[in-house]
Amino acid sequence: MKSAMLVLIALYLFIFSPNAKAYWKDSDWNVGFRPVCDGNPEWAEENGNKFLRFTLENGRIGGCKSDNQERHSAPYWERSLVEYDLSEDKYIIRFEARFYKGFVGEREAFMQIHGYTSGVNCKPLLMFKFGNAEGGINRHTVPYLSMTRHADPDVKQADYATKIGPITKSSIPLSLEPLETDSNDYELIGKWHGVKLELDLTSNPGKVSLFWNGKKEIDNMNFINPSCFTPRIDFGIYRPGNDSKNYPNKTSIFDVDKIQIQKLND
Repeated sequence: MKSAMLVLIALYLFIFSPNAKAYWKDSDWNVGFRPVCDGNPEWAEENGNKFLRFTLENGRIGGCKSDNQERHSAPYWERSLVEYDLSEDKYIIRFEARFYKGFVGEREAFMQIHGYTSGVNCKPLLMFKFGNAEGGINRHTVPYLSMTRHADPDVKQADYATKIGPITKSSIPLSLEPLETDSNDYELIGKWHGVKLELDLTSNPGKVSLFWNGKKEIDNMNFINPSCFTPRIDFGIYRPGNDSKNYPNKTSIFDVDKIQIQKLND
């Protein structure tokens, strides 16, 4: 009887533990992640180092209900993501990222600060992506990093584009405000990049700063952070689908490692 009780207690702790759904956690991470819908990354290893790899091929419709619907000028949406719940606090988030292959299409996100209300009405508060941004940058330019802020009917917030990519200053619309960064400093594809995110979720608007390989690229910018949204961070590839037979989406591969999420209010 005692043994059966211990088994039941252990099963209860496993099911209801905060880490019970942490499907992916490496020894050099301080948090674990669970899948978004049918997120399906795989562990990869290189030179003795293990990291998480996301591969997204043309036509792989995401597993969320909204993915197999036409929306935001796309016939469907492709995704492979994992997530970790945040709270209304201040954070420093560090990780290493590598865009191993692809990322030549339109609006390919690799990280999101997402919001949701009781599992519905999901909206990204912030999306970090490479490709075309609102404002009309030619979609065939070399990919560059931009940040999309949550759209609000009463507050218009243009995408914020850095010069990581690189792109030339002359190709940036007037609605975007790039920092003065030497684009020749960056090799985007195939190289590990150190990323640090300073995130303030304690108020509306929230605040965000982004450091790329030690250089500040986004400086204490505002973003809409409604109190009804519970935030989380997503890693992985999320992009619009493409039903063109002549110009299908290219396969993109994204690697992430050494994830450290520090809550500053502890």
